This record gives sequence, structure tokens and C-alpha cells, in this order.
Amino acid sequence: MLALWPNEVVDEIMPDFEAAREHLQQLKTLGQNVAATIAQHRYAKLPFGKLLRFQIVGAICDALQEYVPQFRPSRGTYDAQTKRYCNPFPEAVRLIFAEITGINEQLDHLIQEWINTQKAR
Repeated sequence: MLALWPNEVVDEIMPDFEAAREHLQQLKTLGQNVAATIAQHRYAKLPFGKLLRFQIVGAICDALQEYVPQFRPSRGTYDAQTKRYCNPFPEAVRLIFAEITGINEQLDHLIQEWINTQKAR
């Protein structure tokens, strides 16, 4: 509000602070629940189901596409020596996934599936 001072602030441009507070609280609660679920899986060494893995990979890919646009979404080029696809995009996804879940995986299929869903849009 001070950014608009000293001009008068008309009610029509004032945000609904209470609604914003409620939405932020819901978002915080959701984030805490997701973090607790992931921590529980890691602590109990439970397998991350395919859907949970895909959702985590999808969220990572979405964030990379939005915040690091120089990482073009690509599975990369297959390297027979390392037996994996190489490219900055999948490497970043793998590193972030490992940091979140504690699991080092190739994720090639999940990354390709995310790329395919983006092309279909």
C-alpha cells in the first residue's frame, strides 16, 4: 500500500488480503504435507510409486522450464559408454530428483513422458 502513497487508494484496486492470507495458508499446509510424505518415504525406505515419481519429475521439469529456460527440455543424446541420455536438462532433473527423494535414477522414461505431454499441449 505504501507504494501507492501519497495518492489515494481506491477500493477497487485493493487486494483482498484475507483471501490471499487463506490461500497462502492452504499452500503452506499443502507444501508441509507433501514434504512430510516424501520424508516418510525416505525414512522408511518405501518405494516411490510411479505416479509420485512422475509428479515429482513433472514438477521439477515445470520449474526448470520456467526458471532456467536455457535448459531446453530434451531427453538428450544416448551415450553407450555411460548407458544414459546426456544433456543438461535431464542431468538437472536427475540431480534435483536425487536431492528431493534420496534416490539416484535415470528417469529417462519419465522425462520423455513429460516432454511428450508438453508437445501434446
